[in-house]
Amino acid sequence: MLHPRARTMLLLAIPALIIGIASSLVLIVVMKVAAVLQTMLWTALPTSLG
Repeated sequence: MLHPRARTMLLLAIPALIIGIASSLVLIVVMKVAAVLQTMLWTALPTSLG
């Protein structure tokens, strides 16, 4: 049987893991969007400006 503090810590670790995974996925999406915008700006903007 687990110690009561260990059980509490394990229960509190679950939301922390979910938040960590969600924030890393958000960071990956933001990086992908930034890469697309950077490519778009560096190819489309110079040609449109002349």
